[in-house]
Amino acid sequence: MEGRWELAVDTPMGRRVLDLDLKVSGNEAFGTLNTDMNNNVQIVDGKVNGNELTFSAFLNTPAGATNTMTTVRISDDTATGTVSTSFGTFSVNGLKK
Repeated sequence: MEGRWELAVDTPMGRRVLDLDLKVSGNEAFGTLNTDMNNNVQIVDGKVNGNELTFSAFLNTPAGATNTMTTVRISDDTATGTVSTSFGTFSVNGLKK
């Protein structure tokens, strides 16, 4: 689970790509997100439960700033799940780099 991930989020305003640099210690997750509008945003409340990863981050988006809650299930080098924002909930798919 630990390492660099490219997460693609499908939103009504198009696909957004998040670059996640993830560190794991026990059941806690730490790291940063980079996007075309955000650099080195710290993830918060990162948790690992089996193959599930959850974390929050405050991001700027084309629709405005929002707090996000991401939940993905990791299987080998792929991730699938959702990102919930104040604008709605969107699917996310990812690949480990």
